[in-house]
Amino acid sequence: MKQYLLDITIFCHGMQMSGDTIPSGKSLGGSETCCIQAAEEMARQGHRPVIFCNTEKQHETSGVLYMPIGWVKQANGNMFPKGFLDYARSTPHDVLIIQRLPGIASWEFQSKVNFLWQHDLATKTGPSNFHGTM
Repeated sequence: MKQYLLDITIFCHGMQMSGDTIPSGKSLGGSETCCIQAAEEMARQGHRPVIFCNTEKQHETSGVLYMPIGWVKQANGNMFPKGFLDYARSTPHDVLIIQRLPGIASWEFQSKVNFLWQHDLATKTGPSNFHGTM
């Protein structure tokens, strides 16, 4: 069976991370660790993963391209992921994976398929990030 190599974009909002975070032994959350390990495995299989995350600068490690999310503060004080949106809305890619922030999925992207990777616990008393998104 022929394997199709995919351009995969991942939005991983969370702790600051880079391609050397895990090898250097720095502390990292479970969501970020899982994102890095999944992207590295995708790269080992020949895919081209790009992670938009809270990283200081663009760099590539183990076949994974790390890109800053490019947060911009809006007039109302909210933060806007301009760097990620500029890329994901203008650059064709096969798969988009959005971690933890369902509101990001409300935009139109140049991806063929979009996934929301929502692994945080849903609680009765906690706020829902899904209102008006799904």
